[in-house]
Amino acid sequence: MEELCDKHQSARENNLPTDFFFLKDFYNIGLFNKYLLNIGLRASPSEIRKLVLDTLRKYAEEEGFVKIDENIVTLTEKGLLECQRSFRGWD
Repeated sequence: MEELCDKHQSARENNLPTDFFFLKDFYNIGLFNKYLLNIGLRASPSEIRKLVLDTLRKYAEEEGFVKIDENIVTLTEKGLLECQRSFRGWD
C-alpha cells in the first residue's frame, strides 16, 4: 500500500495516469513472489501470481482502500484519505 501511495503521488505530480498494472508496476509484488518461492511454496509462477492477485482482491473487498479491475489497481477515496495520514492503518 505504501508503494501504491508513493506511485499515486508521483503520478499526480507528473500529470500521469494513476491506474497501475500491479503485477508489473510494483517492485514489492515481485519480492513477495520470490519470497513465496524461497519458502518452498510448491506452485508455478503463474499459480503464485494468481494467489497474490486473489489475496489482494480479497483485501480490496474487505478494506476498501483499493479497487482492482482485471490487473489494474487504483486507490479508492478511502485509500486516498489514508495516504494523507501520517500513520496509516492498512491492516
